Amino acid sequence: MSTMTRLFTIFFVTGSLLIISHYALTTSFQPPATYTGAPGDSGICSQCHTGGSSLGTISVATLPTPVDSYDFGKTYDLQVAIDAKAQRFGFEMTVINQDGNTAGLFISGSNSATQTFGNRQYINHFYADSVKTWAFNWESPSWSEGPLTFYLAGVVADSSGSPMGDTVYTNTLVLMPVSKAGFIFGSACIGDTIFFTDISTGSWQSWTWDFGDGDTSTQQHPWHIYQSKDTFNVSLAVSGTSGSDDTTVSVIINPLPAATISLSDSVFCSETQSVSLTGSPANGTFSGLGVTGTTFSPSAAGIGQHFITYSVSDSMGCSDIDSLNVLVEFCSGIEENNQTDITVWLVGNNLSIRSATHGKTITSLAMYDLNGRQLFSLQNLVLDQSIVILPLEPNLNTGVYFLEWENGQSWEMRKVIKAEWPGLRCFRRRRLKPMLSPRRSSYSASMVASIFSEDSRTPTSS
Repeated sequence: MSTMTRLFTIFFVTGSLLIISHYALTTSFQPPATYTGAPGDSGICSQCHTGGSSLGTISVATLPTPVDSYDFGKTYDLQVAIDAKAQRFGFEMTVINQDGNTAGLFISGSNSATQTFGNRQYINHFYADSVKTWAFNWESPSWSEGPLTFYLAGVVADSSGSPMGDTVYTNTLVLMPVSKAGFIFGSACIGDTIFFTDISTGSWQSWTWDFGDGDTSTQQHPWHIYQSKDTFNVSLAVSGTSGSDDTTVSVIINPLPAATISLSDSVFCSETQSVSLTGSPANGTFSGLGVTGTTFSPSAAGIGQHFITYSVSDSMGCSDIDSLNVLVEFCSGIEENNQTDITVWLVGNNLSIRSATHGKTITSLAMYDLNGRQLFSLQNLVLDQSIVILPLEPNLNTGVYFLEWENGQSWEMRKVIKAEWPGLRCFRRRRLKPMLSPRRSSYSASMVASIFSEDSRTPTSS
């Protein structure tokens, strides 16, 4: 192949780009992609097309205003034309950014077609013949992608039917982004901190922001909070060595979805397995200890205070959270299982039990604090006296406790309260019989702590 001067004529007019070249890819039908000579391509067509010569004069012209630049989101009319004497002509072209990815979008025209290979788009002739002009469009990126490079390759072929008499040409064209003010912003919801990011292209030294609600800023990347639902016209004016420019964008501030959570009650027994949670608007998320999906399990959560939340997001990206406190108690069950023949009370560190039925047997007896901690338990206690007193652990704190027992046929739980007694006038004291250790797991009737006569009375404060 003879040495040829690689020349291109590329005319840019407002909204139009004209490329005139002396080259063509002469595969009869659409040639393979990746032969423009761009970095990462398979090469150029000289691997197959060699040895020819083609005479012609090609010059390179640029956009009159702005020079060698591309604007954003514009559609340019491109025309590739070959001015040479040959029998067949073809071309291939791609445009990439600094990352090596396709920039913008080619839209094919008459006798041209696009191909995508990896992260690049190519446009080339569809059928190689004597036609040496192709018209198509190129849509520039919506915003700056930095310098863009067009890579072009082509073949001017003779009529021998052999690639040995063809001539291959390549060239490149670099376009720079225009200098322009611009910014982006994040979520736009009432009360949210909205971050405005300057993405202006060019060289700027000052920034003036107007958020449309009376507030302004001179920071390059400010933030702002809107307190009401509305549409605000946010403007940015920039100035510097690139001159000056400004832009205005309408920012819509959306309301929050107003999340609400509800439950049938705020206090539940620890034996309750599950209760339904209700949230509005629908399709939100419940969270908290003992929460699964749309149910709350007091038994799984355990005794104590629990915090349940409901969060919801809408289609605009705005979100809200509501919450409630739930109390899980170790319930006494007095209303459901009240046995009127047994009376219990606490005096000091002693538990007193009185039964109206002589000889009644408690098969299982246990005492718990509000945290569910077991203080003691025993089995097979025979209430063969009027009052049985059981000593508890030393220094028992004042407060509410729960006593649970079974008698073989029924189960009952009672609340008992230990209070500070300034003095007691209740019954004749007797020396305690063998002391009961709270560590023991069972007691027989003969091991009961203290027995009182039938005329004993329950405690009254002095």
